[in-house]
Amino acid sequence: FQIWSIQDGDLSSWPSLADLPAKLNPETISPVHFGGQIPATGRFPPDEKGTLQSFAPKIRLINKDSGKSLDMTLEKSSELTLEDAIYNAQAVEDAGLKSFPDLQDRIDSGECELQCIVWQEETQSSYHTFALVDLKTTTTVQLFELVPKSYDPIVLMFQCVETIAVDEDE
Repeated sequence: FQIWSIQDGDLSSWPSLADLPAKLNPETISPVHFGGQIPATGRFPPDEKGTLQSFAPKIRLINKDSGKSLDMTLEKSSELTLEDAIYNAQAVEDAGLKSFPDLQDRIDSGECELQCIVWQEETQSSYHTFALVDLKTTTTVQLFELVPKSYDPIVLMFQCVETIAVDEDE
């Protein structure tokens, strides 16, 4: 944390909104500390409710087979689906993250399917696994609520797995 020294007649020594720390925690904002007003700016833009974000809305996408990766900033929105924000993003296409050349024939025949794993680095396990159809209905807000808040990006892995046959009669 930082301490400012205010010189009596020198206004340039007074802290301003630009002096806010890069990792501002919205729960600690008190209007008392900011001249009776809630700051409207911070390191990251306010979310849909107007709350300043202390955690960057960043994600890291990884192709599990090729190891290719891409870091992105993702808009937090209850209207924006993961399919539109991530899977259909031009940057993801350009990075080749959805490409599985060795398995493409099996994907086309339905033997394999693509999945998107929300990955937990510390335990090397998944928080959640999305099938591609789930990306159409899951919003970016739901993704950020799924994992604990952290300054590290949320890691999403694309993987190709064998399709599980479900018997419709049972």
